[in-house]
Amino acid sequence: MGYEYLLSGRLRCQSCGYALYGKPVSAPNNPRRYYRCLGQDGHRWAQGRVCAGHPIRVEVLDEIVWEQTQELIQHPEVILQEYSRRVQTKKQGALDLTALLMKKQKEIHYQELEKKCLLDLYQTGIIALEEITPRFLHRTLLQVILK
Repeated sequence: MGYEYLLSGRLRCQSCGYALYGKPVSAPNNPRRYYRCLGQDGHRWAQGRVCAGHPIRVEVLDEIVWEQTQELIQHPEVILQEYSRRVQTKKQGALDLTALLMKKQKEIHYQELEKKCLLDLYQTGIIALEEITPRFLHRTLLQVILK
């Protein structure tokens, strides 16, 4: 039975973002195991290798991850702080999105008012149809984009 690469598919390449996978390298008296980036495999891509990163020894990376895991187990408050930070970031993003939505709704409202004013001016004969058509089209396009 082969070696089980515990972190295979769970880590991302720092250079290109593709997943790392486990790969043995056969040498007569020195078998080695590496985590390798999918972007380093030239046969996978039409243009050849897409990542300039290098394979990482399994023993080195597994040890680093294990040390970090032990550190988190010994200091669970770090996990709680990170979780709280992420929740706060998500809430802030939702608030930003809500504010943006409200702003866009206000813009649409003001455009509707301007449209009514243009129609009133046209109906009273103050401006000609040729004058409002380009402005009308511009406002309509903006509304479609904003909705």
